[in-house]
Amino acid sequence: MVRLTQILDSYPNLIPLLVDTGISILISLLEAKKVNEITREAAVKKSTVYALLKKALKISLVKKDGDLYVLNEKLWGDVADLLREIRDIERLLGP
Repeated sequence: MVRLTQILDSYPNLIPLLVDTGISILISLLEAKKVNEITREAAVKKSTVYALLKKALKISLVKKDGDLYVLNEKLWGDVADLLREIRDIERLLGP
């Protein structure tokens, strides 16, 4: 939790991207995916994914290559590390 607070203090523009289903969408973007794959993995509507992608692309949190989207780890490595930690905790806790 401390790490999340530190990241949000450093990058307050991330807060709108991490609310509601934002974390699950961004976790799915740790690997390059198409929008349909993101919606299935994060269990959200396409419109929700597109809205988040639009915001994330604006701050270069996400990169687009053709029809694939992926987290921009070159610029946002600390955020990617945090998302991996959250993913690993969720896997340990189960459904």
